[in-house]
Amino acid sequence: MFKLSVNEQTPMSFKRHCGVGVKRRPGERSTRGSGAYSDPEYKKYLNMLGFLISGAYMRSGLTIMEEYVCAVITFRFNAPNRWTDQKKIEAYKTKMLCAGKRDVDNLVKTVLDAAQGIVYNNDSQVVGLIAWKEYAALEGTDITFYNSSEFIQEIRDHIKGGL
Repeated sequence: MFKLSVNEQTPMSFKRHCGVGVKRRPGERSTRGSGAYSDPEYKKYLNMLGFLISGAYMRSGLTIMEEYVCAVITFRFNAPNRWTDQKKIEAYKTKMLCAGKRDVDNLVKTVLDAAQGIVYNNDSQVVGLIAWKEYAALEGTDITFYNSSEFIQEIRDHIKGGL
């Protein structure tokens, strides 16, 4: 198992990649060939995230995972500015789920792309995934990678404990 917590402000280019603040004409869709994947700011963010994952992974003493991998990822976002302080405090205290415009699948893809070649050889090795977005006072991302047998056993233990 490998755990990493990245605490940071989310760069605007990353928000743009995830569909926040992007204005399109009705019916217009973004494409990978000319969209955020070729945006130099997004590539810079991806490299920065890969650098953080690489440093933490090397310090852990683990070697690249050759077997199947499962991931648990929590994305933490600040509550909207328009909310009252009381509502923000309650959201942070209860870890309220964030249903904002940022699509969790785009966020996940970024993390998996950044970890490729560091934690595992190819993101096709990722066979299990749990991801969610929640409100928090400190924005960031919590990432845990498991080999698939550890992950499945932990899920089974959790389910048995809840019954």
